[in-house]
Amino acid sequence: MRIWVNGTFDVLHIGHLRLLQYANSFGDVRVGIDKDIRVKELKGDDRPINNWFDRIEMMRSIKYVDSVVGFSTDEELRNEIKKWVLNLMILFTQVQIPKKLLTLVVLVILSPRHLF
Repeated sequence: MRIWVNGTFDVLHIGHLRLLQYANSFGDVRVGIDKDIRVKELKGDDRPINNWFDRIEMMRSIKYVDSVVGFSTDEELRNEIKKWVLNLMILFTQVQIPKKLLTLVVLVILSPRHLF
């Protein structure tokens, strides 16, 4: 099964690792990582903390990840998802709670024709 996960992954933390481990339990995981210009647009001028090349290298070193791609625009993101022909997309969001970071995971089963 082909699994898609994407995000900025600017500052990797245990929540990211748990998410990727969970995704890997379903099959081959491809991670889409926002390129630097997109992170800046999404998170502000002081981001990213880690540049795209470092984030790609870190992500590739994680045993739960089978492949990594990058994108700068929504169109590039859609194209990468179409190329992967995924079976499952794992969407997640992070919610800040006082003194803790809670990662919520949402599973959405998709076939490519439902994406666009």
